[in-house]
Amino acid sequence: MNHSKAVISIAVVALLITGAALFAGPLSPPAGPVASTYKTLSEVEPRIAVNAINTPGDGGGLPSLYTISAPGSYYLTGNITGVIGKHGIKISADNVTLDLNGFELAGVPAMGSFSGVTEGTSGLTGVTVRNGTVRDWGANGVSLGTFAPSNIRVEGVLVKGNGFDGIHVGATSTISHCSSRENGAYGFATSSRSTVAHCTSHLDVGRGIWTNQGCVVTGCTVSSSGGDGIFADDNSVITNCTVTTCATSGITVDMGCLVKDSAVRGSGGVGIVVGTGSRVRDCVVHDNVNGGISASNQCGVSACVVTTNGLAGITVGADCVVTENTCNQNGTGSLRAGIQTTGANNRIEGNNCSNNGRGFETLTGSFGNLFIGNSASSNTINFLFVANNRYGPIVDITAATAAVSGNTAAGTMTTADPHANFRY
Repeated sequence: MNHSKAVISIAVVALLITGAALFAGPLSPPAGPVASTYKTLSEVEPRIAVNAINTPGDGGGLPSLYTISAPGSYYLTGNITGVIGKHGIKISADNVTLDLNGFELAGVPAMGSFSGVTEGTSGLTGVTVRNGTVRDWGANGVSLGTFAPSNIRVEGVLVKGNGFDGIHVGATSTISHCSSRENGAYGFATSSRSTVAHCTSHLDVGRGIWTNQGCVVTGCTVSSSGGDGIFADDNSVITNCTVTTCATSGITVDMGCLVKDSAVRGSGGVGIVVGTGSRVRDCVVHDNVNGGISASNQCGVSACVVTTNGLAGITVGADCVVTENTCNQNGTGSLRAGIQTTGANNRIEGNNCSNNGRGFETLTGSFGNLFIGNSASSNTINFLFVANNRYGPIVDITAATAAVSGNTAAGTMTTADPHANFRY
């Protein structure tokens, strides 16, 4: 039996050796010269390093340490330290990508009004800067596309301690996943039709974020700015942002804007200020010095929670609709109301105001307003309307009621009017 196993084993080994020989391929190289299989340096790293040979600086009206003068993809190989009287990197060509590669461009004291990354020609377009730090330059950290047509992208860049703006870009641009801190003017600034997304501004001397018309600011956090936390011009959208402890207003927008799903706390002015034809919805606004939400004419304010602001919770001008808001502990004594109208022809419906100086109030000269389906409790004065306003019945339902235990009970509303306002 052992002898049979040995014979089988030898046969298997022989078969394996034969198979290896059959599939090993030819041992002799083919005729002709042997071709190289290595990759060139440009194939291994197809980008261009920023250095004195590839991107030499220049003088003139915009002197720079390094100048990118042709389209392509560029990258840093180390940190760059500024020189007095020069920009860091000047981009003078369209369609350039500059990867800071995790390194920093650092300015030096008394260097003058020069930027870390700047444009060398007007009308720059198609430029991207990403992944690094730009700090302590005398002017802007990154300044690109400030003259039309623009289309700039800045991604994953930290800008800190620059003399003017942290990042300033032109129209139809995008700033995303960037951080700004302690810059001398704005943290982030854009021209029209641009987007600022998932960025953070802290302790910038001016506004944290400033945008021109038709912009989107989304998912951003601004804290302790020396001006407004976020400012946007006409036809802009502010969404999913958090703003805290800014010196003036938390969020300010001009005409025809939307502010939604955002939180504002501790501003030195009004929490949210919106211009004519704008809308505020689903926001949380509290502990602001000069009031919660201030809306101009023809605005909508809905489903917001507005609490513990120093003056009025919500103030509207004329021709506005204010619905389903919660306003609590705004103003003190007779100073300001939970919801206040300053103009005419507003519709105030389905709101709840409690523990404010006044619950619902129309100021002198505010007439033709409609108050229906609202509720008020524990305000110094619950309803305070001047003449020539309109309202559903105001029903006091504060009388004591019996305890309830079971499946049925008589109602306590004392009215079936669907437009009634209640003090409870």
